[in-house]
Amino acid sequence: MSETLRDMPVIFFMMDGVRPDAIDAADTPTLDGMRQRGAYTAMAQSVMPSITLPCHMSIFKSVPPSRHGILQNEYMPLARPVMGLIEHLHNNGIDSAMYYNWDYLRDVVQPGHLYRNFYSNTSLDPEGDVPTVEAACEGISKNDAKFSFVYLGTTDTMGHAAGWMSDMYLRQIEKIDGLIAQVLHAAPANSRVLIHSDHGGHERTHGTDMPEDMNIPWMLAGPGIKEGHAIGRDVSLLDTAPTIASLFGLEPHQQWEGSPVTEAYVDGGMA
Repeated sequence: MSETLRDMPVIFFMMDGVRPDAIDAADTPTLDGMRQRGAYTAMAQSVMPSITLPCHMSIFKSVPPSRHGILQNEYMPLARPVMGLIEHLHNNGIDSAMYYNWDYLRDVVQPGHLYRNFYSNTSLDPEGDVPTVEAACEGISKNDAKFSFVYLGTTDTMGHAAGWMSDMYLRQIEKIDGLIAQVLHAAPANSRVLIHSDHGGHERTHGTDMPEDMNIPWMLAGPGIKEGHAIGRDVSLLDTAPTIASLFGLEPHQQWEGSPVTEAYVDGGMA
């Protein structure tokens, strides 16, 4: 494995419940800048049911809910466990950190595999992503855990409270856009940055196969990534773990069903 790839951090921002058209409707200079300096699609796909915990299990395990068995926001031990992204990185000598404010996300990784773990029960507070971002800025600036997952949960909360595409929902997206900028300012200059959402929403809910619930933004930027590139291939939540593994020079785990989005890479590879 290339030491160069191992030494370049990867930051994965999860914007819970953010629709692609909401980014266009809101004032989001950070996300707009990511699209301009990276590779982007507004047609990436969530999984069914398009609910937060099933989505995150599919993100970190790279298998659909029909395989991991999580069909609602309640964790049940997998009858046939699947290797997760953070475990795969850990087994290959790459340390990971998680920063989040929704407790159920603790189950996307097995105990004993994280270098740093920050949680605060603040996802229902409109300012609840601030403590997460403060902790992420502190940890990421140290550049010790090479992979960092930063979860921003208040956008989903505002969608349920005020409605998807409401003014309050769009203003919350603008708020997290500024918080993402704070983390990027604290991050090493050679960081690769992946930003996407787990699902969208309609009215005050989500979970269906409607396009409003299933279509998600997916964007990747940083060294070795094409600039201003519209991704043409189909992308789903299952492709995230293989893509992050490949950014570190690793092959996807044999149990995973997704594939790296190598179309986003300069010359189709990261070497």
